[in-house]
Order: sequence, then structure tokens, then C-alpha cells
Amino acid sequence: MLDQGLQASFITESAVQLLGLKKIASKSNVSVLGSDRSPSVVSKYIVFIQLQSLLDTNFVVRVKAHVLDKLTNCLPSKKVAVQLCPKFTQLSLADPTFATPNKIDLLLSAKVYSQIIKQGLVKDSNSCLIAQNTSLGWIISGETDEGEDVGTIICNTNVTMHVQIEEDDKLLRKFFEIEAEPSLVKAKKHLTEEEQLCESIYSSTTKRDSFGRYIVKLPFKEYSPQCLNGNSKEIALRRLYSLERKLDKEKDLKEKYAEVFAEYLSLNHMEIIPPEEHKSSKGFYLPHFAVVRNDRSTTKVRIVFDASFPGSNGVSLNQDLLVGPTLQDALRHILMRWRAHPVCISSDIVKMYRQVRVSSEDVDFQRILWREDSASEVQHYRLLTVTFGTSSAPYLAIRSLRQVAYDEGVHFPIAAKKVLSDFYVDDLMSGCENFIEGQQLYTEMKQLLRKGGFELQKWTSNDKNLMKWIENEEKLGDKSMKEQIKDNRNS
Repeated sequence: MLDQGLQASFITESAVQLLGLKKIASKSNVSVLGSDRSPSVVSKYIVFIQLQSLLDTNFVVRVKAHVLDKLTNCLPSKKVAVQLCPKFTQLSLADPTFATPNKIDLLLSAKVYSQIIKQGLVKDSNSCLIAQNTSLGWIISGETDEGEDVGTIICNTNVTMHVQIEEDDKLLRKFFEIEAEPSLVKAKKHLTEEEQLCESIYSSTTKRDSFGRYIVKLPFKEYSPQCLNGNSKEIALRRLYSLERKLDKEKDLKEKYAEVFAEYLSLNHMEIIPPEEHKSSKGFYLPHFAVVRNDRSTTKVRIVFDASFPGSNGVSLNQDLLVGPTLQDALRHILMRWRAHPVCISSDIVKMYRQVRVSSEDVDFQRILWREDSASEVQHYRLLTVTFGTSSAPYLAIRSLRQVAYDEGVHFPIAAKKVLSDFYVDDLMSGCENFIEGQQLYTEMKQLLRKGGFELQKWTSNDKNLMKWIENEEKLGDKSMKEQIKDNRNS
């Protein structure tokens, strides 16, 4: 049987024994469907076979096949009564008994298919069967009137689909890449056209406010986003009513949900939309829901804005947005560097996404509906910062974090280098050689990130003396900030 989805050919152990083929030791993992999570089997041997066409004895193809105990069940699964049209009866079939169930001893890969395929395709106008000309004869595939899939040498995709081979040398190479110092395996990244466009939009449109925070535009694929034509307000309103019914049953969650929105307003991360703008055709409304994390020490309830929901035209906001390139190293590389430091330091950024402002031209794509009490009038709001749930949010937040290092790094060279290499999303996993360097890294990192409006929290270290010093610095910082707020209120 011939399967265009196969990366390698396979033969049964019984066929190898019958033909007396010489087996060569070669251990390979066979992953069905090409997924690491799919069931896999191990092939311990390979053989080489020469196939000769019954119709053309001059045609010979050499095949490398992996040996397995069993390939598939008998195909087709039952005998099929096939009424071939006159055009098919005149063809020299590679397997005239294709409609009779039989054992499969050899599966031929896409490589073999490319060697035997010839010009010529015949379709049966009265059924779903097609015939393809090959050097081995005409092969038939398709569905019969009885609903049975058949194939002369092309098997149905429901049987084998895609198979991927990983030989020992490739597995060893992967192991080396995982364990090696990241710089040894890190290759220059080539951006796709969409990733280049996303970078171009950020570089040419990003600004900073008077506090140093970054103001970004949403990276749309096209000038006129199609999501605006999907009646998002009506859908968001229905989703709000459904959410309210759930919150009415969970009073504690409802209270925390309201607290989150109250915080959004108090921090100026969200604003009320004036009534005269409610009917604007340029507004896009996002449904929202709660994600509860009781294992977290800080924010246990996070509101996620559903930018993936499709409007009535089938288009979501996320479909109109560019995702952007991956900017940070793989987590395993960051962890490997982190664990190599004599003094390890970790921290994370407070509400990282919400420290990046969205341009006033684009905030209306982040409208929401909300009310604390179902008896009250529904209020219209718009989110003013990068929003958790939009496909571009990770890129915009991380890109702005890195931009701080580019813009201000000349004054904080140690911290700037760490920002570009030791962050995984909002988590800092860095380190140094000793206590003095730890103090310097802490001080520079705090000062550098503050230039862009980012604040670090939850500091930890394996150096007890450094940790004690950091805790004292954090207390002094909190006291200074409270006094500053008090002075500002009095003035």
C-alpha cells in the first residue's frame, strides 16, 4: 500500500522472514500523527528491497523499509462490491483484487510515491472513485456506495495518516541541543513577513508618555479590521447576561470580580465611555470571564477578555491582529543559565501587561460592558492598556520590556543585559557571582525598569544575606512611596 503521508516505508517481520531479507540494526521511534504525545512504537531494524513492476520489468525502485511486527489491519475491512465504470475496466490495475480484504505487509512512503507517479488521472462520474497512473499500474482510491474506503496501493488516511521517524542520531542531537549551553545552538532567527510587519508597526508608532511608559498601537494585519462588522456589542451583552447568572450563584467570586474592575478604574487602566459614543461604528466589544487561581499568593482572580470570540461575520479581534515574533529564549535555556549562578535571584513584574498603554486611536477596539448589579444600567468602558486575552498582548508587553533596555540601558548596562536574556514573560530568573554583585543587579534592575513604568515584586534569592538586604530595601522603598503619595495629596 502507498501512503503519501508517510515519511518512511515499513515492512512486516513476517514478510522479511519470508523473503529472506538481511536486517540491519537501526533503532527508530515511529510517532503516529507526527506528535510527541501520540502513541509510538520502536523499529529495531531496517531492510532494503527492490520492487519491480509487473507491467514494466525494466522499472525497478529501491526501498529502505523499517521493520515492524504489524502495520495495519486487513484492508479493506470487508469485501466490497464495486461496479467499475467502462473507463476503469480498460485500465491495467496494479492490484485487480483491491476490493477483497487482505493483509498488508508493505507500506510505501511519499518518497516512493514521487518515484512511481505518472501522468494520468481518471474519475468515475458515477461514484467517488478515482484512478491514478503509476509505474506499478493504475491505483484506485475513494469511497464506494457501501461507505467503504478502498485503495489499491493508496491507503485511506484514517488508517495511517502521518508517521514520523526519529532515528537514534537525531534523538542524540536533540538531547545535545537541550543540554548544551544555549549560545551553542542558538541560530539567527528569520522573521516571517507578518512578524516583520509587526516589528515595523511597533518601531514606527510606539511612543512614551511623561512618566516613561510605552504607548503602543495594536498591530492590525489590515488597515480596515473586519471584526468591526460583526455586531460585537450585541454578542458581548448576551455574554454579560450569562456571566451575571453565574456570578449571582457565587457571591464571593462576584465580589472579587467587581474589585478587579474597581482597581482598573482607580489605576486608570480603564475609563467610562461617554453615552454619545456608545453607537460608534468604530467600537469593538470584548466579552470577559474570570480565571480563578487559588494557588497564587497575589492576584487570585484574573479577568480574561475574550478576543478570540467570532462576531456574526465569523471574524474575531484576534484574527485581525498580528501575533508578533517570539522575543525571549526558551524556558529551558533560561533555567539552565539561572541554575549555573552561585547567587540566584528571581522576581516578577507587577501587572506587566497593564503597564503598557494602548494608543488612543486603538482603545475603542477594547470596549467592554459591565455593571456590578443586574438591576443597574449596563455601563460601557474601554481598556486603556495592553489587554490579557488579545493575541498581540504578549508581544507588545515583552517588546516594551526589551525596549526599556534599548532606550535606557546605557545608564544601567548590567541590568540591560539581564533584561534581554534572563526574563521569561514577566519572570526574572537571573544571578551573579557574589553578594556585592547581587546588590548592584537589584539596584540597577529596579531603576532601569522603573524608567518604563515596570515595578518588580516577590524577590527571592538563595543567598540569605542578600535576601535580608533586599527585604530591607523593599521596606524602605514602600515607606518612601507612601510618604510621596501623602505629600502629593497634601499639596
